[in-house]
Amino acid sequence: MRRILFLLAISALACGADDSSCPDGGELIGVAGVEQWCAVDNGHGGWTKHGPYSIWDTDRGHLQRSGQYCHGAICGTWLVWRDTGDVASEIHYTETGEPCGTWIHWDEDGNETASKEYDTCLP
Repeated sequence: MRRILFLLAISALACGADDSSCPDGGELIGVAGVEQWCAVDNGHGGWTKHGPYSIWDTDRGHLQRSGQYCHGAICGTWLVWRDTGDVASEIHYTETGEPCGTWIHWDEDGNETASKEYDTCLP
């Protein structure tokens, strides 16, 4: 499961995204392979994160964190990687940034070490 999550995230985020991967007419900001996110004009002269977000471990060449923002709030499924490139955590948020669903953490050997269920997910 952790390997599948890793491959999905890599294919979605690390393959040179462009503005077309940003929702609602957002713009891609940042540098691929370092830190990159989508943002929309907030109407007040600034930007609000909205859409895919990723940050890489530039020393090791793999993702550190990837997920989504919904109009400035952390949302959806987020993955966190260890220095080794293995997935350490899978966590979920509602569109308003509330913890949601099952959060899972794994140790360095791939064994599940903790999980917590949140019932705040919207249907």
